[in-house]
Amino acid sequence: MTTNEIRTAAFSTVRKTLQELTTRELRAICKSYELTGASKLTKKALVQLIVRAEGERRKAEAPAKPKAEPAKAKPAKAKAAKAKAAKAKAAKAKAEPQAELPTARRIMNAVGKLGTEERTAMAEALEVETKDGKRSRFTKDICRDIAKAIVAAGALPEGLTVGRGSRPKVERPRDPRLPKAGTKLTREYKGATLTTTVRERDFLYEGETYTSLSTVAKVATGGGIWNGFLFWGLIKRTAKAKEEAAA
Repeated sequence: MTTNEIRTAAFSTVRKTLQELTTRELRAICKSYELTGASKLTKKALVQLIVRAEGERRKAEAPAKPKAEPAKAKPAKAKAAKAKAAKAKAAKAKAEPQAELPTARRIMNAVGKLGTEERTAMAEALEVETKDGKRSRFTKDICRDIAKAIVAAGALPEGLTVGRGSRPKVERPRDPRLPKAGTKLTREYKGATLTTTVRERDFLYEGETYTSLSTVAKVATGGGIWNGFLFWGLIKRTAKAKEEAAA
């Protein structure tokens, strides 16, 4: 096998073909590659030397791959313009406060759903630190501080959408069995006179307010389970209940 045949053969078959040659033939090929010290090498070493030389030759002659262009960095002017726009939005929000501001928790959750760049721009507009020295702060801490700044400003920044909270509590109608507000209910219990005052939505007993007559009865007697209306005399025990109590 000649040097020209090695150079034109597939590189994957070069080693196998060289292994079939004699040592003298391998040394002749090394001479054509201008490789020195071949006279003292074994056949196996000669094969490795020629394969390495041929590989380097093909690599040197291969056309160079075009280098990928580095990603263009965003110009400083674009960043400054974005920060200025965010500050303008925050200023506009301060000038036009909303009637009802969501809770800080709901605002924090809404800020957490924003993208990193949008959240960073909002933090800069509200003068919230996003780094602790050289280290970036946790996203949760940044969102919490942004929510506090929004609550302090009294208005949501433009573009921030906060989801609706839980449904408002529906106030139950006043129980018709209750007397008008200001009425005092009195009950004799174990030699003591117990008194509670009925109010519009709760009851007053010894300076404390309670939401039900049953709770007032429990506190006044020191425990037990009571029917508040029955204990304070607002309803009468039925005949069936009397029989069950007697049994």
